[in-house]
Amino acid sequence: MVILVLIFIQSNGLGQDHYISDKIEYNNNLLSFFSSIYNYNFADAKTKADNYSSINLVEKDLINANYYWWLIISGENSEQNQAKCNTYLNNVLDKLSLIKTTNLTENEVFSYIYIYSYKARLEIFNNKNIKALMHLYNAIDYIQIALDNYSKNDRYKLIAGLYNYFVAYVIEKYPIFYPYFFLMPKGDKMLGIKLLEQCSGSSDILVKTESLYFLMKINLEFENNYSLANNYCAKLTNLYHNNLIYNYYYFKSFIQLNEKENALGQFVSLQEIASVNNQLSKNQKKHLVEVAKFDLKKHGY
Repeated sequence: MVILVLIFIQSNGLGQDHYISDKIEYNNNLLSFFSSIYNYNFADAKTKADNYSSINLVEKDLINANYYWWLIISGENSEQNQAKCNTYLNNVLDKLSLIKTTNLTENEVFSYIYIYSYKARLEIFNNKNIKALMHLYNAIDYIQIALDNYSKNDRYKLIAGLYNYFVAYVIEKYPIFYPYFFLMPKGDKMLGIKLLEQCSGSSDILVKTESLYFLMKINLEFENNYSLANNYCAKLTNLYHNNLIYNYYYFKSFIQLNEKENALGQFVSLQEIASVNNQLSKNQKKHLVEVAKFDLKKHGY
């Protein structure tokens, strides 16, 4: 269950200085790429990734890894896409490994956590939990740095929020696994939620989006606070109307609230958004619609 701790981390970890800067600044091309990703405009995102140029030696690899990750979770979970995602992650690791640990910038530390977390998630897709666990243990030293310094920037705060919540949750829910966490930093659910709430107001649009997403997931799937989850879903879909994942969870929150009419209305919206997006493959168009149909049948709607 230790794997639950970090598999949720999904941020970009980009910047510049060495390879990445400590300042939270995104050039227009980078913001444009993530706008396309979050809005499910994957064809546009691929073009922007292919044409992306930067003096930053890892930035292009990171955005390409992010692109293939979103393909995987949107319904195109092929071996080829997983392999490409993993290749770009390895490229970044190779480049970061040239920097002495004592010389790492804050964003380089963040990027190590990002990379190992994504590699763990790829292993989990293939039910290789031991390998996933190894990747997460590789990130522990970097996580400790973030935990000790989360007041310095919102990216560290995002990591600290996720770590604190999920470590505490796993130990509370599955005390039999406590020995696995004995030598790891302690968690604190309330602190974790507090930090994520602070991140949801971040001027860093990527930290803001990810914190909203995880606050929604925490309340929907762990805390069973469906009304609050619904509010976070509304914020996410207002930011990114075409994002099918956010729209699906909006639908699911209505199901959990037993609001049948709203759930059916959101299901129709999900179908319409998927059907008119010409940048999606057939698999992507039907992926979450089929999951939602199953949910409707399960709840007798």
